[in-house]
Amino acid sequence: FTFIVNGKEIKTSRIISDLISPKISKIHFVDSSFDCFTINTTHKGDFSPILNLINFETIEFSPKDFPFISEVLEILGNNLIDVMYTGDEEELTTNNVLHLLCIHQNAKLNCNNAFEREIEFVCENFIYLCENKKEEFAQLEVSTLLKILNSEKLVLKDEDQLLSFVNGLYSKNSEFLTLYETVIFSNASSESMSEFLGIVDFQDITNSMWMELSNRLKGKISF
Repeated sequence: FTFIVNGKEIKTSRIISDLISPKISKIHFVDSSFDCFTINTTHKGDFSPILNLINFETIEFSPKDFPFISEVLEILGNNLIDVMYTGDEEELTTNNVLHLLCIHQNAKLNCNNAFEREIEFVCENFIYLCENKKEEFAQLEVSTLLKILNSEKLVLKDEDQLLSFVNGLYSKNSEFLTLYETVIFSNASSESMSEFLGIVDFQDITNSMWMELSNRLKGKISF
């Protein structure tokens, strides 16, 4: 049996392919000639150790491989393997927190404590991170960013900072549109609103966004 992982061929036996992938096992049930399975992932990593999981022994992976492993297990349809982060808690800094958060944000990995600790650190240091680590925020999932922006512990300079932050992400990728729903437009300045109007596609505006925009239009603006 052959796995093609991000363009690289990896040979194994049919029995192993069935054991590590319920999805492949089901295909073999109806088509015994099926002998090749393609896996394409966003994150890169080494697939070979995953084949060793059939030995039913604990295998250690580097934390940087977690996103890749999680993607592969999801594609294989295997939810019986428990992937757990057991490393020592690394001291959080403004230089490493977004990288660690990117690793731990996948809900399929058992590292919730680390994830929550990193979310809180980002919220408390958002003013600095927002101004100095903009590119790294784009690597986070929308659900992770929403958790940050909706947190009661989020520290902002002002609403303009938040709106500018979301504008920056949305201008690069429209999938970040939903982040606008965390913005209180009535607290934004005229200059920030002008920037917003020059960036957003009005066909993308959601009902929630329109309600917030309406509140601003109805209110008295003193900027």
